[in-house]
This record gives sequence, C-alpha cells and structure tokens, in this order.
Amino acid sequence: MQHQPPAPPPRHALDALVDVTTRRPRLSRLLSLVAVLVLGAACIVVFSIYARTMDEIRRDHRHIAERHAREVEYFMESRLDTAQAIADMGSSLLNEGSPPLPWVADALAPVPERYGYALNHDSAPPFTAGSSLTGLGPVPLTHDTLREMTMSLRLLILLREVFQRDNTTPWVYYTSERRFMLIHPAAPPSSFFFEDIVLELPFHTLARPDANPARAHYLTPPYLDTAGKGWMVTAGGPVYERDIFRGSLCIDISLRQLQGIASHHLKHDVRIVITTPKGELLADSAMEGDMSTHDSLLALPQHLSQAMADIRSQREVGVMHAGYTVFHVPLNDLGWHLLLTMPTRNIANDALFAALPVGGILVLLAVSIWLLYILAVALRTNRELSIRDSLTGLHNRRFFDEVLAMELARAARGERGFGLLIVDVDRFKEFNDTYGHAEGDLALQHLARVLVSSSRELVDMAYRLGGEEFAIIAHVDDALQLDDVARRVCAELRSLSLPHTASRSGILSVSIGGAMLQSGEVSTADTLYRRADTALYRAKQAGRDTPWIDGLT
Repeated sequence: MQHQPPAPPPRHALDALVDVTTRRPRLSRLLSLVAVLVLGAACIVVFSIYARTMDEIRRDHRHIAERHAREVEYFMESRLDTAQAIADMGSSLLNEGSPPLPWVADALAPVPERYGYALNHDSAPPFTAGSSLTGLGPVPLTHDTLREMTMSLRLLILLREVFQRDNTTPWVYYTSERRFMLIHPAAPPSSFFFEDIVLELPFHTLARPDANPARAHYLTPPYLDTAGKGWMVTAGGPVYERDIFRGSLCIDISLRQLQGIASHHLKHDVRIVITTPKGELLADSAMEGDMSTHDSLLALPQHLSQAMADIRSQREVGVMHAGYTVFHVPLNDLGWHLLLTMPTRNIANDALFAALPVGGILVLLAVSIWLLYILAVALRTNRELSIRDSLTGLHNRRFFDEVLAMELARAARGERGFGLLIVDVDRFKEFNDTYGHAEGDLALQHLARVLVSSSRELVDMAYRLGGEEFAIIAHVDDALQLDDVARRVCAELRSLSLPHTASRSGILSVSIGGAMLQSGEVSTADTLYRRADTALYRAKQAGRDTPWIDGLT
C-alpha cells in the first residue's frame, strides 16, 4: 500500500485572510482603506457629538442664567408693582377727602426724650398691633395731618399682607413729608425712631416730584439699614393728594432675599452673581453666610469684572475666561447684571462622557431615532390639526368639549370655578350677503384675534364652535369679572370699525352671553351651555353689540 502523508491541521480564518491579503495586495489595501474610513467616521461621529454636546451644555447654562434672571426680575417687579399699587391706594384714600378716624388723635402719645410722639397701642384698635408710628414735634392736631395718618393706618392691612407673603421682607412702611412714619413690623424706639434725616434718604427722595416727575415706582441703590437689618434695596411709590406730594410707600428687599434666588437649584460647580453697574455684589451663590451683614458691599472679583466686559457682545454662547465659561444677562429694567460661571473643564468633561457611549451606537440607532422623531412629529401635528380650527387658528368644538368637561369636573371637586362666554357675530348672514364670504372669513379671523387679545394668556382660552359662534372659557372669580372680559371683547372689536351696513351701528359687532359656575357647584355641559345661550338670546333682545351675563343684574 502506498504511504499517504498526514492531513494538514485546520487553519484559523484569520490566517486564511492573511494569506489572501498577502497574495492579493489590492484587496489588502481596500480593507485598510475601509478600516481607516470606519475609524475616521467613528472619530467624526464622536467629535460631532462632543461639539454638539458642548453647545447644548452652554445653551442649558445660558437658559439657567436667563431663568434666574427672570426670577430676579419677577421678584423685584412684583415688589415694585405692589409698592406702586399700595401707593396709588393711599393717594385714592387722600383724594376721597374722608375725615380722620376719631381715635387717631387720642392714640398719639408724646415721647419727650425723642422730641416727638408715637402711636400708643393701648389706646388704638387691635389691628394696629405689630406696627409702629413715630413722628417729630408735638402731637399733631391739624385735620390734614390726622387724615394722612388715617390713610396710612388704613393701608396697614395691605402692608401686613406683603410681610406675611414673604416674612424675609425687612420692612414695609409709609414716610410722610409731615415728619412721621408708619412701619411694619414694629420697630422698637430703641432701634428706630423717626428723624429728619429719614426724609433725605434715597427711599424717600426718589419719590419726590423733582426726582420723579412721572410719579412712577422706583428702585433705590443698595444701602445699609439704619435699624440693623443689613444691606438692602427698596421698592417704592409716591403718594399724592391731588397734585401735592405727601409721602412715599416703600417695601424693603434684603440682599439675603436676592441671595436665596441666586442660589436656587444650582449644581455645585455653577456660580451665579448679581451685581450693580458699579460692580458691587448684590448676591453671590458661592458666598457662604449672609452677605447683607457685611460692613460694606463686596466688589465683583476682578476676573469676573473683566469677563463681563469681554462678553457683552457674545452673550448667546458664553465666553471662556481664566478657566471659566461666563454667561452675562443684563437685567435692563433694574439696571443690574447677572453672571453665571462654571469651570470650562467641567463642561468639556460632561460633553466627553456624553459623546463616547453615544458615538458607539449612533450609527446603528440613527435611522430608528430619525423614524421615531418623524413619527412623533406626525402624531403631534395630527393631534394639533384635530383640535384646531383651520380658518381662525383657534381651538375647535371638539377640544372645547374636552376642556369644558375637565373644567366641570374641577369645579365639582371644589378646585376652582370658571365662566363660559358664548360669542355670536351680529347679523353675520347679512354681512356675507353684502360683502361676500371671503370678507366674512376675514372678519372671523379679526374676531379670533380680538378674542385672544381680550383673554388672559395661559389663563383663558378661546374656541370657534362653528360658523360665527365662538366661546371663551375664562377662569374668573365672579360674574362681574366675567362681564369685564365680555365687554373687552365687544370694545376691542368695535375699535376695529369693520364696516357692516346691516348693523345698527354700521360696524361689525358681537353679542355675548355668559354664565358663571362657582367652585363646588355641580353642572352638566348642556346645562351650563344652555344658561350661556339663554343669556346670549337676551343680549340680542337687548339690541345686540352687548354682553349679558346670567345672574348679573
């Protein structure tokens, strides 16, 4: 028998591939090129995700800065508006010419050691407790001075409400040109008693006609409280008796309150600073302790001061400076500046950690994510189209029925009441017959814009129920407020002066019927709608171009 050589051992696939590539250089170069392309594509994907993530992190922190800026502006503007509103109330009380309260003169007691007088709470009604009234000179007995004191004491309930809503507020007070001051909460005479120097402090001088001819609310520069409550700014409003300046109504804001807003919900590596135009620190989230207790205002750190000067023209993306990325948001209405800073290396690390895992799977998931995105957009678009009226852009009858059912359920649970207004265009058939359907459609679009502008954004909502019939679901407290909304609609449409020869007034108008459902009241949609529709019928009987609210005489 012929001898057979032993069979060769099985070869590994990689060895075979090596042999093939060795024998075929062209295929080897092709595989190398594919490997380089794959590696390059992976690098491009990772770098792209890294760069995009960096931008997203910057945008996120820009949004954080803007959110805190809005919070500061809202906080300060609410104090300014409140001060102005209470000051206007004081002016109204003075202009009414009401006589002084009979007990006021008897409740004022001399304080010889202070060369003045103070309100004696033992002789005053209980509502004055917790406040103090002090003044210079003899106890006033003149009719006008006692009237002004009466006005300030009547404002106490509003001043106390301001303090109760935010008990970190240092003081709320009224300062009179007649050399007296009402303050809440009470300041003991040992820490504060009215002096003439008070009339020369910014919180009062900024209210005077020479400094504030427009009689607008104002905000003081930061100053150190003489009664020991640290650094603060003051929101104030002037009080006038007709054209005579009488005093100032003020709400103090401690820097501690601003510090709380600046430090609200921040990551440990993020720092927010609020500063005056002069570079004085109003708040610093990185500052430990109470800034308002320092003997003087702290200055903005040099690197942040320089960064603010560098980034005024680049506020959208932030600027890297001294190892930090800095965002600047000017608080234009207040004259302040807000800076948000965080270490640039932290942004880079976060972006890198986000890019590496995503880069590995992005190619496999890209098509799926894109298809899911298209599906989500399509579903969202279909949903929006299904609840919108194509002509006016308002929500349609279908969505109206859904919202009305939810509001009825809320009212039945006692959460909140609401009002329903049914709006109908007067003699719309004649309008179409006279001007044509194209002008009729344009008129309905005008009315839709009026309904939206007359309703409170994010609170009330307008709908087109069909044809020339519209509705508003208004979250108001009573029928009078509902009537105000309806009258605004009539007035704003009337101001457009859209010609309508068949109308009694010669312009396009609407009739409105309304019904109110109070919190805790149970009703069905049909019942509430019939009430509003009946009121609409009465509005038309009353001559059109007018609202009629059910139950409002």
